[in-house]
Amino acid sequence: MFSMSEVLDKPIADGTIHYELKNFFGEQIPGVFSLLEAKGMLDSFWPLFRDSFLDPGINDEVVKQGIAISLAVQSRNKTCFLLHAFVLKRLGLSLEEIQTLALSLSFPSRVPEAEKWSRVVQWTFLNGFTIGKIWDEAGQAGSTLLSLVTPDENRVVLRIIMAVEAMLQFTIHFPDEAVLEKDPFFRDSSEKLLFPVPDFVKYFTQNTDPSMKGLPVSTICMYCKSIQDKQGDWHALESALPNLSHETRFSHGICPVCYEKHINA
Repeated sequence: MFSMSEVLDKPIADGTIHYELKNFFGEQIPGVFSLLEAKGMLDSFWPLFRDSFLDPGINDEVVKQGIAISLAVQSRNKTCFLLHAFVLKRLGLSLEEIQTLALSLSFPSRVPEAEKWSRVVQWTFLNGFTIGKIWDEAGQAGSTLLSLVTPDENRVVLRIIMAVEAMLQFTIHFPDEAVLEKDPFFRDSSEKLLFPVPDFVKYFTQNTDPSMKGLPVSTICMYCKSIQDKQGDWHALESALPNLSHETRFSHGICPVCYEKHINA
């Protein structure tokens, strides 16, 4: 068993992977890769990551990191989210732009082909390509993605999905050790970069019928179908959908916009 401090204090051994990590991240390499090395998993994991983000099929690095960060939010993977949020910040995105990308699935307009890549992120995110998310619309999503991107671009999207899935599986198996707030790579940045993923479950059902007991309940606007999170904020159905269980039951409400439009007009 390795402690986080022991792993972070021990640099990754020099070699081809170390050279590639330095080229990708600079002198300060994220501690998650030291953890992977300590577990004997770096040799198998790093090629997945490297191929995803060094593949020339998508030339804009912000697009690659944006796809990854949206999938990290979908899978609630804090380690992966921090990693890609940090890189996006270093690439010039503001904290507000990172938050918009993660929760509203929209690239800043200054990103080349921002509308196209926003649609790619939305389709990838909404149709649950990460582990544990299986949707009937997956085939339709694949066709839609192919209609938006070239075969080379589609290859990169699929590789990014594989890299995020691999990171997710690692942090599932080693959750305590993969908490990286003490990692120098994230120091002074993690609190600003890490924001809570909205929780849309207001309460769970209580029913004498065992099949209906304990099901999550969320509030949905009866007019526009927006979903309200526990903090009272409203989100478009498309943004909330991946965070909702297929067992979710809905309690109807009215969002402020629809209240003004339909009730208080």
